Amino acid sequence: MMPNIFNELALLVSLHPYMISFISGVISEELVVFLAILSGRDLLPFWIVLIFGTLGALFLNSLWFLLGKSRFGKKIDHYFLKKLKKHKSHIQKLYSINRKRNLFYLIGTKFIYGTRNVAAFYYGMKGMGYKKFIVYDSIAMIIWALIMLPAGWLAGNGFNRLLKLTRGVEKFLAVILFSAIVIYIIQHIIRKILVRNKSIPD
Repeated sequence: MMPNIFNELALLVSLHPYMISFISGVISEELVVFLAILSGRDLLPFWIVLIFGTLGALFLNSLWFLLGKSRFGKKIDHYFLKKLKKHKSHIQKLYSINRKRNLFYLIGTKFIYGTRNVAAFYYGMKGMGYKKFIVYDSIAMIIWALIMLPAGWLAGNGFNRLLKLTRGVEKFLAVILFSAIVIYIIQHIIRKILVRNKSIPD
């Protein structure tokens, strides 16, 4: 059962690499990394995953940013400021610190699961210009892609020979397990670096 599903998935990816890469970027960066793993097994070209997966992620980030700039975003901002009125001075101080490190924080959100959309919404809500956001977000996404996607490709490519010696479900599970370990280690190292830099005063 599992090998059949994997074969059908591999066929779909190989037939529509551009569309699948873009849609994966819209859904989740983790899916783009998974496609990079598959590209390491020669199921689709790596450059397609790199370019179109990144474009898909940028597209979704832009939607969240524009949502933050909308009336809905302004209402959310007003609601929280009203609820946290007692801490207004601390919040304003936090905002001013954040403005100095916009690019740094955007890069950090790419490596912390579940924060990229929130960050895009936040910067739209706080009035950042779209041109500035798309430049910063593009730089952050490129840095993420150049670190994580080659790691995924190497994980998939390094298992090619080993997988030829195994059969059935073990193939699929081995790739997923090994890739998850590699990606977790990289993200853990980057997170530690970001936290250390965050603690250094301006």
